[in-house]
Amino acid sequence: MKLAKDDPSVETLTFDLEKTLPLPRIPTNIVFYKRQLWVYNLGIHTGSNDEAHCNVWVEGEAGRDAQEVGSCLIKHITERLDGNVKHLILWCDSCGGQNRNIKLTLMLKAMLNEHPTLDQINIKFLESGHSFLPNDSDFGKIECALKLQQRLYTPDDYIHVMKTCKKTKPKHVHRMKNADFLSSLKLERNIVNRKKTIDGEKVSWLNTKEIMIKKDEMFKIYMKTNLDEDFKVVN
Repeated sequence: MKLAKDDPSVETLTFDLEKTLPLPRIPTNIVFYKRQLWVYNLGIHTGSNDEAHCNVWVEGEAGRDAQEVGSCLIKHITERLDGNVKHLILWCDSCGGQNRNIKLTLMLKAMLNEHPTLDQINIKFLESGHSFLPNDSDFGKIECALKLQQRLYTPDDYIHVMKTCKKTKPKHVHRMKNADFLSSLKLERNIVNRKKTIDGEKVSWLNTKEIMIKKDEMFKIYMKTNLDEDFKVVN
């Protein structure tokens, strides 16, 4: 995070999904026995300026897996990243279904290849049990504000809470649209999901600690299972 403040060519983003938010939110036991809709929020925290962004959508519009996470990140990077940034560092937890997988990596790689200024993206995965991110503080502010709200009936009600829960440096809230959500299916069909590195070592997504992708190496993914070791290359 400090690097992003000191070097204008580097940006760091942390991202995480907030726990699902029920819709409607009303103080009655009857709701417990009913099928509710869920509101989703992917939080993105910018290292260079400590700004918090909420990307909100509703169950039924999209799920909450890797493709939705990738879609929010791509929208944020393409629309809000400073034009001087060449190196982007992403921090997240080690959830395999949402973050540490081939789908998200391919989506970011496709975006990187088309981005006008970015040259490199590193994705760093925190250890399970040691994954406190700035997003957790951002979500905590939302949860505190929600305790004062007895009744919420629409996604806009949640968005209002997110926008007003912090008076200094209020959160930027973005309502995701159907057109914002992208699929990784075509990308997956056009590549071979290699099970071994170019050195013949087994690829282990489950144990990966860091991924690096570069614009000038379109068909390579660099992976580390140990931060003290060199990157292994998957072609």
